[in-house]
Amino acid sequence: MRCLVIGNGPSLKQIPLEFLKKYDSIGSNRIYLLDGFMPTYYVCVNNLVIQQFHKEINSRVSCPKFISTYGAELIPNCTVIRPTHEKIFSDKAFRVVYEGHNVTYVALQLMYTMGYDEIGLIGVDHHYEYNGAPDEEQIASIEDPNHFAGTYFSGVRWNNPNLEASEEAYKLANDFCNKHGRKIVNLTPSSHLDIFEKVAWTEWA
Repeated sequence: MRCLVIGNGPSLKQIPLEFLKKYDSIGSNRIYLLDGFMPTYYVCVNNLVIQQFHKEINSRVSCPKFISTYGAELIPNCTVIRPTHEKIFSDKAFRVVYEGHNVTYVALQLMYTMGYDEIGLIGVDHHYEYNGAPDEEQIASIEDPNHFAGTYFSGVRWNNPNLEASEEAYKLANDFCNKHGRKIVNLTPSSHLDIFEKVAWTEWA
């Protein structure tokens, strides 16, 4: 059973909505800015995103929502997910997840827990333009170059990505899935993430 974990990178603009709608999927953060599309599931674990956009999340996200304990009180009728600092890939994500410095890692754990045996990553460019240190809180530029919409994090607070720490987590995911007979493939055009097998989305379709 296949599904998509949808990132929010600029490459998502290259992917037809018909492809995204073909599979069960999970999206995150401001995926609702993608006109004409709503994923099967939604996840948000970043406190800054929840603080700044909870009103939009409540009004615009119509699918089931998984929200971290950090901000779940702002998102009524969500499923609360509980983070741990233990570096794990959780196959019981409704109980506990490791955030892995990236909401995409949380999404992988959720879809694994739901029983999908082949997970395709799309829109996971794994490449950012930013100043400062990894994980540092910054004010994003007015024109956001790092996401599929230029207004995605336009002039708001965000945390710089930590690609090295994210890759450590992705290795945990890849190893866990391989050990248990499941698979994660990276369908993202020109992705800088090399941990998972790369497959063209046109071939996977």
